[in-house]
Amino acid sequence: MPQRNTPDDYAYAPLRQGDLDGLCGVYAVLNALQFLFPRAKEKFLAQVFDGLLKEVINIEHVREGGDEPEIKDVHAFVAEAAKKTFRIDFRRTPCGAERKPGETPDAAMAARFKTKEKGVFVFGFEGRDSHFTVARAVTPTRVLLFDSWEYDYFEREAFKWGAPESSKSDKVIVDPKEFDWMTVG
Repeated sequence: MPQRNTPDDYAYAPLRQGDLDGLCGVYAVLNALQFLFPRAKEKFLAQVFDGLLKEVINIEHVREGGDEPEIKDVHAFVAEAAKKTFRIDFRRTPCGAERKPGETPDAAMAARFKTKEKGVFVFGFEGRDSHFTVARAVTPTRVLLFDSWEYDYFEREAFKWGAPESSKSDKVIVDPKEFDWMTVG
């Protein structure tokens, strides 16, 4: 079972998703930017979230936990706001197609984190939950998160690739189409 964050873990906290909305992917993209660029404070993130409601998010995305807006569209909107406000490039690189035979999602993350480029993963998963989150690091046993639903980590042994499933599982089933590396430059 994932552990919960404690307030002393970070100098800043991820934006928190409410119980009534199904916009974890939106929160994940905003939290990825905040983690990589701490000058993107809550006031800026809230303004961008409000702008997303007008441009990208519609009522179908929130009614009865509806469908998540496309991460690429959310990212494009957030990246444009970050460039305009902070003059930074917030980049998204889809990585699911790059996976190697036999490699699990946690191993793919660990390999990417070993490179010199500072970044985080935004990924969607099914199984034990249906959620999007931010992976900020990988240890020998855990994938550490910066999450809107207060997950702190998942054990690496729980990760596997797979298409979205509606059945519950003890696994963290990552859809390769929802596996993005995000950086700020």
